[in-house]
Amino acid sequence: MAFYGITIPKPELANLIRDTELKELGISAGLQDRVIQVFEGLVYMDFDKDLIEKQGYGNYVSLDPATLPNLYIAYRTDLSEISDVFHNNIRGRFFAGDETII
Repeated sequence: MAFYGITIPKPELANLIRDTELKELGISAGLQDRVIQVFEGLVYMDFDKDLIEKQGYGNYVSLDPATLPNLYIAYRTDLSEISDVFHNNIRGRFFAGDETII
C-alpha cells in the first residue's frame, strides 16, 4: 500500500483481502491463510467469536520462531490440493441444503 500512501492495520488488511477474494473473485478463502500472509512468520491467532464481533477481527500476535522447539515436518506435494477445493465443496453443499453441513 506504500505506492498509494495508504496504511491499513494488518488485522484489517487480512479481512479486506479475504473479503475481496470472496466477494469480488468468488474464491472461498480462509481467514487464517490471509492473516499469516499479512503478518508473515509465526503468528498466534485467536478467533474468539465475541472478540471478532466487538472489534471486527481476532487477536493476532507475531511470535519469535526461535522460541519453538526443533520440528520435523514431512509432507507430500502430490497429495495436496488448494483449500479452495475443500471450502467450495462445503459452501456448495450448505447452499444446496445439505443438513449435515452446519
